[in-house]
Amino acid sequence: MLHHRYSREIELERHVALRLAEEFEIDLYAAHVEQDTQDVDLLVELGDLYTRAGRVEEGIEIDKKLVNVCPEEPVFHYNLACSQSLLGQTDLALGSLRSAIEFGYRNLDLLETDADLQAVREDPRFPELIESIFRKFEPE
Repeated sequence: MLHHRYSREIELERHVALRLAEEFEIDLYAAHVEQDTQDVDLLVELGDLYTRAGRVEEGIEIDKKLVNVCPEEPVFHYNLACSQSLLGQTDLALGSLRSAIEFGYRNLDLLETDADLQAVREDPRFPELIESIFRKFEPE
């Protein structure tokens, strides 16, 4: 029987282990997305992983791909707006929010509380955007 004199268990702190698992998942999904750039489920999962990992620059690229693959999906426009807001791209974020709302996004509570949209909510155009767009969809 072969014994490893120098082998030992290494105990990782929980946050380190979770971070390593997260990076593994990102690498796995990124490799699959390279093979199939149109797979919406893969793109959504990878975008979520990037967001959770704080990798906004990479996540915004996934958000853009999702908007290109499913241009009328309001949640994808909303997610793109969140990423743009986090990167300080307020003009682009407002445009993406406009698209999200025009394609059917209606979660006003989230629009007003989502931490990712903080920069956009501080822009004086935000209330005007929300008011003008939601007014179009009010029943007469």
